Amino acid sequence: MLGPFGVEPHLPGDRSAVPRGPKVRKLLCLFLLNPGTVVTLHQIMDELWAEKSVDSAVLTVRTHVYHVRRFLAERGEGRQGAMIHTSSSGYMLDLRDDSTDVMSFRASARRGGELLKEQDYAAAARELRDALSHWRGPALADVAHGRVLEQEVARLEDQRHDVLQQRIITDLQLGNHREIIGELRRLVAVQPLNEWLYGCLIESLYRSGRRNEALHAYSQIRQALDTELGLEPASFLQEIQRLILSPATGTYPRSGSFMTEAFSTIA
Repeated sequence: MLGPFGVEPHLPGDRSAVPRGPKVRKLLCLFLLNPGTVVTLHQIMDELWAEKSVDSAVLTVRTHVYHVRRFLAERGEGRQGAMIHTSSSGYMLDLRDDSTDVMSFRASARRGGELLKEQDYAAAARELRDALSHWRGPALADVAHGRVLEQEVARLEDQRHDVLQQRIITDLQLGNHREIIGELRRLVAVQPLNEWLYGCLIESLYRSGRRNEALHAYSQIRQALDTELGLEPASFLQEIQRLILSPATGTYPRSGSFMTEAFSTIA
């Protein structure tokens, strides 16, 4: 789901596939994003039809669920769709912990976050990179989003952004400043008003011996903030500029990351 939607093959010669019907496909995605949790009839109807009145909506939902069950059964997922359980308020899908890329992403992200808190930066970097490796593009890139899926996708993208920030912190703490400059330049080009990312770029440039480029990057974010929002840079950006400009030798922290402290302040 972290990219174009697809179901991995289970049988020799079986191709990756998705249900044909767009509503059945949306319903399957809704179940897969909420494993072990009851997806209510209200949520299903809100996703499939929003505020439009649909005659015999409950019967139509049952028909769509039947097709999801049959699709899963054909893919070897349980017997006759036994993985989907019916409750008084909706339906619940049972899955193994590693059945979807979303579940694997969140598991690695959780472990990486815990390791980061323990300041085990090398191990945290491995887990966070593994989490991000599950992404192949925008979440559910080729699935039409109703109101419920739109919220789920926004939540996933927020989680991806948080994991990326944590992974950047590990690189800063490990001293990989030179290696991430190109990536940071691409990120600030997409998010030209993101002060924290700009701070990471400025720090990485400075610690790589590129002082003039670091000061130029500060000028860029300062001008963008002034032009777009009429604001001055955040205090942590002004402080990092002051430290770079300071004539006193050793004023800038020699180890660790200035931007890690800034992240903990603004997060």
